[in-house]
Amino acid sequence: MSKIELKVGEAPCALETYEPVAPDAPKVVQFSGVAKTYEGGPKGSFTAIKDVTFDIEDLPKVGEFIPILGPSGCGKSTILRIIAGLSPQFPHTTGSVLVNGKPVTGPGPDRGMVFQDYSNFPNRTVLENVSFGLELAEVSAADRKER
Repeated sequence: MSKIELKVGEAPCALETYEPVAPDAPKVVQFSGVAKTYEGGPKGSFTAIKDVTFDIEDLPKVGEFIPILGPSGCGKSTILRIIAGLSPQFPHTTGSVLVNGKPVTGPGPDRGMVFQDYSNFPNRTVLENVSFGLELAEVSAADRKER
């Protein structure tokens, strides 16, 4: 087991990492030397994460949850947003991020994220809220209802 130490301002955070159970398991998420700096805030630039490196392997036929734990402001949401493609790598992020061996360049149909402050569209039914992603993918109304 090893730890990835993150520190932003006074908010330390650590990711505990373990040797893979199956050493040749495919890597589904790879971070290598990733940093994210947000520009233009009220106090100038703000570095959310710096030099983060880790891999997440896919263990075949094993259901898993991978937690990222730490105090407020240590970069957990930033890491998830980068994986989801919601926080573009460039121009202010350095390093490389791969999901299933491909660089993350934006949102993709193979990834999703539930936000801390999620909400539904109040003017839509439950079915319309649940099928909203299919609507964006231009799936017909009949196919959305069937799915």
